[in-house]
Amino acid sequence: MKKVLIVEDDAIIANIYQRKLQMDGFQVQHAADGELAMEMIKCNLPTIVLLDLQLPKANGIEVLKFIRSREESKTLPVVVFTNSYLGTLVQSAWKAGANKCLTKAICTPKQVSDVLKATLAGEDSVGGPPPGAEAAGAIVMPSAAPTAAAPADGPIKMAPLAPAPAARAEETPLLSGLLKMTSQPKPAARTPQVPKSLAPAAPKAPAGDIPLKLAGDSAPIAMNLAPETAKSGGAIKMEGFGLPVAGGKPGPAEDYVAPSESNLLEVEQNFQHELRRGFAENLPQSIGYLRQRLQAFIKNESDTANLRWMEERSAILFDMYRKTHSLTSGAGVAGCAVIARISSAFEALLTELYENPKSINPSTTRTLAHTVDFLAQLAGDVDAAESVKLGTASVLVVDDEALSRKAVMRGLEKAELKAMDVADPGAAFEQCKKQNFDLIFLDIDMPGMNGYDLCKQIRLQPQHAKTPVVFVTGLTDFASRAKSTISGGNDLIGKPFLIIELAVKALTFLMKAQFKPSAKPA
Repeated sequence: MKKVLIVEDDAIIANIYQRKLQMDGFQVQHAADGELAMEMIKCNLPTIVLLDLQLPKANGIEVLKFIRSREESKTLPVVVFTNSYLGTLVQSAWKAGANKCLTKAICTPKQVSDVLKATLAGEDSVGGPPPGAEAAGAIVMPSAAPTAAAPADGPIKMAPLAPAPAARAEETPLLSGLLKMTSQPKPAARTPQVPKSLAPAAPKAPAGDIPLKLAGDSAPIAMNLAPETAKSGGAIKMEGFGLPVAGGKPGPAEDYVAPSESNLLEVEQNFQHELRRGFAENLPQSIGYLRQRLQAFIKNESDTANLRWMEERSAILFDMYRKTHSLTSGAGVAGCAVIARISSAFEALLTELYENPKSINPSTTRTLAHTVDFLAQLAGDVDAAESVKLGTASVLVVDDEALSRKAVMRGLEKAELKAMDVADPGAAFEQCKKQNFDLIFLDIDMPGMNGYDLCKQIRLQPQHAKTPVVFVTGLTDFASRAKSTISGGNDLIGKPFLIIELAVKALTFLMKAQFKPSAKPA
């Protein structure tokens, strides 16, 4: 039987992958952090590893290097999860010897299982993209531009392998800090974990109270289960499937009876339906936590000269990052692609602010608040959120400065959005007459016609009366924000801005314009 080691610090997500892989005939082990994963690989070599790159204690890159440094595991297949907005991390994974890199935000359990099977079938060589990359099959990271092999707006597919896009020069300095961030444990103390073979026997939990220990928690949370559930060996039932939890019997893969061919599709659909339902039920609580932490972040933002507050702010950003990372994973396994897309971009923004606190300013704080508010709206109607389609969305960028215009275009490229850039405001106005745009970015100080006047003219056109308009300017004082609102603008982003901040803002406005929650019964 094929043995897969899942290295994932989110216990709930790991359990979901475990159940799906057991259904497909794998024997599954789980490590909640990088240090434990390396110890388990030394003790009992698996057939394949499913590795999240953003882990506590030792990050995924360190685990990959450990695997490739040992003679017995040099050829061990490793499939890694990453965030497509963190280009430097993807590059490091390829260099460290990953066989395939998957975008976690768009991978359902079935897709992950299919990739593991394909990797074990030898569809590509060990240790990164093979020399004849175009001829081998693999999972392709989403790209900024659509290709025949990999559509820009669609689910993850088997397609010709292409090396991940090279990290841009300004992203490279972030890598060392990012790896340090993902390696560190959550600020709260965690109980050390060791392989079962080395660990002393744990005391049995009382019947009806099974401790559920989530990654990062210092103590397990007692869950009161129905008597029949407690008797079943410590499993949370989900429409016929048991999700094992810490403290109960995990149930070896050999005990699992796979469904027959006749009802396999129904079983898969029920499983995915339950994942989606559970995600939708818990999403408001996750967003509530993000909002609470954001309020704490904003409350004392003026006290940045206080060293203690700087440390507290860093801890708050880290908490928000970890929660968003978990949210992205949950949306991915539940098949909620729209929520996963905005959440993964938000996760990348939080990462950059954590690593570069000097980038925190009123503009980035406003973007954080705007995004959390929009996530709260999506949480109110998960099904309606999935009706948002950005494949045909078009964006107009108007700025007379070439460098500034290029920076905005780069942010839109990172968000995988189609855009047109125009230097002359008069030409931009004529273009708006001929073409409908879904989002417009305007500079304010331009020759001939400033951004405020151009916005007023655009608003007079019926097709653009409600098109979101964002001003890109160095004028971040209250007077400029008020004037931008009076002229018809929706928001403002301050120069110099983070590329990922602009990407998040663009995604938020485009999705918000399309999001139509269902009418609630009176």
